[in-house]
Amino acid sequence: MRRSTKFVLSVLVALIAACLNGLFGSEKFTRIDLRALDSVNSKFEERVVACMPTVSRPKGASYVDAAARTFREVTRNSPYFRRLVIFVMDLEPQKNVVVQRLKRASKARAHSWLTVLDGERRHAKDPTRREHGDPPDRITWRSKEALDYAETLERCIEIAGDVSYILVVQDDVTFGQEFKDIAIWADRLHRRPKSRICALSLFDISQRVDSKPEKSSNMVAKLYKPAVAKEFVDYARSMFDHSPIDWLHRDFCAARNLQILVKYPNPIDHKGVVSTFERNKRETMSQ
Repeated sequence: MRRSTKFVLSVLVALIAACLNGLFGSEKFTRIDLRALDSVNSKFEERVVACMPTVSRPKGASYVDAAARTFREVTRNSPYFRRLVIFVMDLEPQKNVVVQRLKRASKARAHSWLTVLDGERRHAKDPTRREHGDPPDRITWRSKEALDYAETLERCIEIAGDVSYILVVQDDVTFGQEFKDIAIWADRLHRRPKSRICALSLFDISQRVDSKPEKSSNMVAKLYKPAVAKEFVDYARSMFDHSPIDWLHRDFCAARNLQILVKYPNPIDHKGVVSTFERNKRETMSQ
């Protein structure tokens, strides 16, 4: 075959691949090729463990595939990351089809970088406070969200062992290249003289200056020292039905005169447009 013909064929193959990627590369159709992500950096010094709570969303929406895939793509060659642990926090986790498929695929190939666990509903209870004028279904939803966060953070600490940082990140995100070196940035802030850090935020829609205080309260991605994380677990459980989890976090840090500092540009992009509220508002913690 002439060289020019081979060149033309290679271009056609590339164009066809690009078209197929455009057609099937949306979040709705994304499927992780776990085999392609299995290679491991042999020079690991695990310093950060990432944990991700997930629940079902209405209309079959799911973001967790894209979150897991981009996490691995970004961290595969990072010396600081080894694991992503996904916690399925549905009251009936076996019905979360997307994540259960991910769990089966992970177990089948014994992936060292990905673990999927069902929630244990630790300290599950129904809310009794009626704060902020919220209707009962929203109070139930945000109270469960607070308890889910506390369990995710607690179990992440238990799983992590001796690491420098614990990351809890929402399932409706994607990870940028800057994320792989986040431990270096965190070290620099914690080594500042007289630093008083509650958590480091990897997403903020309002703060546009690096390493400055958080402006928009959110829980998209928070990086903790384990000691502070343990304290917040206890606080979130004691106040779970008082306020939304991001307000609880803000109040916890303020009461201790600790700062929440932001990484900018954000190394994490918040993709979620479909809330978990409509799917989960009628669930009660004590079911």
